[in-house]
Amino acid sequence: MEETIIKTNGLCKKYKNEYALKDVSIEIGRGKIYGFVGENGAGKTTLIKLLAGLIKPTSGNMCFYGDDSVDGVRKYRKRFGFIVESPYLIPEMNAYENLNLQRIQRGIKDKNRIGEVLGIVGLENSKKKVGEYSLGMKQRLGIAIALLEKIDVLVLDEPTNGLDPAGIIEFRNFILNLNTKYNITIMISSHILSELEHMVTDLIFVSKSKIIKCVGMDEVKKSCEKKCIIKVSETDKIIQSFNNNNITYERCNDDRILIYGNISVEEIARIIFDNGCYTYEFREEKQTLEQYYLSMIGDQYK
Repeated sequence: MEETIIKTNGLCKKYKNEYALKDVSIEIGRGKIYGFVGENGAGKTTLIKLLAGLIKPTSGNMCFYGDDSVDGVRKYRKRFGFIVESPYLIPEMNAYENLNLQRIQRGIKDKNRIGEVLGIVGLENSKKKVGEYSLGMKQRLGIAIALLEKIDVLVLDEPTNGLDPAGIIEFRNFILNLNTKYNITIMISSHILSELEHMVTDLIFVSKSKIIKCVGMDEVKKSCEKKCIIKVSETDKIIQSFNNNNITYERCNDDRILIYGNISVEEIARIIFDNGCYTYEFREEKQTLEQYYLSMIGDQYK
């Protein structure tokens, strides 16, 4: 059974009379990559700051590794790495010197850890001053700072902002490597679904300070893939014919049938005709991830 690393129950953050986050209850399992998706101001950064201990909740609680006590949360939070804003880097120093300064400030005795994390982020051979780094290199150095202490969870807030397409692909491959090779659970916030599509295992949709839905990426992709939607006069008869022809379908509660795969509309029409059925609905549909999200949060954002 999958281990739950983070669990929140009714977590709220209120500023004066306005909620920045309201009644958030989620579970984060070990070894996955989670994408927090929502419009700007939806509450994603507030949630991350609450988990990081940068702000205190108005109500509700957090549970880390099954411990919701104040001391337990404080202790286990040390196993998390958070990058909420751009980390402070000294441009006149190189990567090693920046990490060594961080190591001293944080009381980390093992100096060899610097070389280890530089190898993890691919900066072990860089001698340049940080002021000469690209945005992507600075981002990786920031993650190296988070990795100085061995962590189980890495939390990133809008990490692809400002990256060009090549930088986004490089970042994606880097995150996947961190997850698979080092078994680090990763949480990423973003308002751009397409940047998360090839990276995350699960999506948590946020809008207007609330969690709308937590769903696996496989389920989202299935909902978005091309399908034919039909409704006919004799549903059982058509389903039997689909079974005989090894056609992938899903029967809905209202007797609509969703047909997946590469089968053509002409072939579906032929099956309906051969079975002598009346057709009440017949259409093709394909959603983008953005349309999937917009369909959940309502017409006001369409």
